[in-house]
Amino acid sequence: MRKTFIDLHRHALNGPTMGTRWSALFHAPADFDPGPVEAAMAAAVAEVDSQMSTWKPESDINRLSLASPGEWVRLPPRLMQVLETGLAIGRASGGAFDIGMGDAVTAWGFGAEAADPERIRGAASGCGARPMKFSNSTGRNRAPASASRWRST
Repeated sequence: MRKTFIDLHRHALNGPTMGTRWSALFHAPADFDPGPVEAAMAAAVAEVDSQMSTWKPESDINRLSLASPGEWVRLPPRLMQVLETGLAIGRASGGAFDIGMGDAVTAWGFGAEAADPERIRGAASGCGARPMKFSNSTGRNRAPASASRWRST
């Protein structure tokens, strides 16, 4: 039976994701194999990246953003949950939390392009979520009139 914390081995895991790195530190018995934990963590961040990256044109969130207004887009259940939760938080906060800020965030230079004062002015006037329809039974989401501005109906 272990008596002290020093009987445990420090494990440091990390890997690339979304232009940066993820990391995890934990203590476990010296004979613990961290390989499966590392693989599971790498798979989890890869899943988030493939679904929610605004940098990857083929990501699920970008497919929704590029869809024609009113077009139904099949989305993974976890992304649907993130969108629904973000919209619920927006309603609960009276709009203080707004997932429709994508254009403003991009205009301020948080993305692949530099900040642009002209785009900042335009994006700030267009903030606020637009209608979005969910179909949980089919795992689909209908693109709003302006896909970077969402609210549930």
